[in-house]
Amino acid sequence: MSAHFDFMNGMMDLLNTVVAGAWISPEPESAELDHDDDTFQDTAPDYVQEQEGSLTISHYADGAIRRENIHSGVIQEELPDGSLTVSLPDGKIFRQHLGVPLHVLDLENPGPPMLARIMNARIENTPSLVYHYEDPQAGHYIVEVSTLRYFQVVNTEFLAA
Repeated sequence: MSAHFDFMNGMMDLLNTVVAGAWISPEPESAELDHDDDTFQDTAPDYVQEQEGSLTISHYADGAIRRENIHSGVIQEELPDGSLTVSLPDGKIFRQHLGVPLHVLDLENPGPPMLARIMNARIENTPSLVYHYEDPQAGHYIVEVSTLRYFQVVNTEFLAA
């Protein structure tokens, strides 16, 4: 046989081994579920979690608060030192530390940070507090503070100054 054919057979064997080793049964047998309570330890610090509509809110023992909108994919974290991080599903992150302006970083297209602001905007004819930024290539975007819904603004006349 040729070296190329041997190589391909070896790669197929390796692929089959990886696939067989990575397969996890969707319903483990009951014997696999029998374990002591101390088998697993949560790596997150102590927290209390609550649900408010589409928001999951976690209050941590150190005073941090994490809010996540399960539909929009937006996550907001406020740390005890007052710093704020809002992660957007498209790879952008709002960052603010005490005494520093609110910035937006784009993890998918690295470059200088964009300035953001907190402002009022009309969403569905209701005034709402929002995080706002303008992406030079894609236009205006807002995140509603109360619900963490994420919008692209198609008509900028609705942005209140």
